[in-house]
Amino acid sequence: MRKYLLLPVLFTLVLGTAKAQKFTTVVNYVLTNGAPDKTTIFYDGKTKLVWDDFQGNPDNSVDFAALTSSGLGFNMQFNSSSDGETMIINVFCGYSKPESWVKPDKKTDYLLNHEQHHFDLTYIYTQEFIQKLRAADFTKKNYDKIINKTFTECEKELEEEQTKYDDETHHSVIKDKQEAWNKKIEDELAALKVN
Repeated sequence: MRKYLLLPVLFTLVLGTAKAQKFTTVVNYVLTNGAPDKTTIFYDGKTKLVWDDFQGNPDNSVDFAALTSSGLGFNMQFNSSSDGETMIINVFCGYSKPESWVKPDKKTDYLLNHEQHHFDLTYIYTQEFIQKLRAADFTKKNYDKIINKTFTECEKELEEEQTKYDDETHHSVIKDKQEAWNKKIEDELAALKVN
């Protein structure tokens, strides 16, 4: 199971005194949200989740065995110079340790792989968000509207994919469906590394 976590969206303004002549955009993937935080794991493509990362209290009223709380977020910064103004968008993908949990008697490698793939899906949709931002035609007048619309669309697509993943695998119980999703997610991750 996966719970949606909206990581904080932060805006930082750094404005110079020079009047901007042109407006450029830089979109980066970063491994931090800019705040000191030891309860969040930022997706780096190397670190895999371990059961000790599931620190929340299990919900015994539900039939699934674990919950992964992950999400995407971004912060922005504006820099002005005599050449113009640059909007820097830093995008990140994180996993919340205190909001993720597992029932103590359900800790298996098989289930951990299912939960890892929830985090992987979050990263895949984080990269989709980045690609859409990089393709956008931003101006000083439209950037806020475009970013918010794109973020909302990617959040919705991510939530739909996470729900489909759990529904089709019945939270990892249907093994052949889980194997199909494992391949799908691993193929999508491999394609991201090539690009």
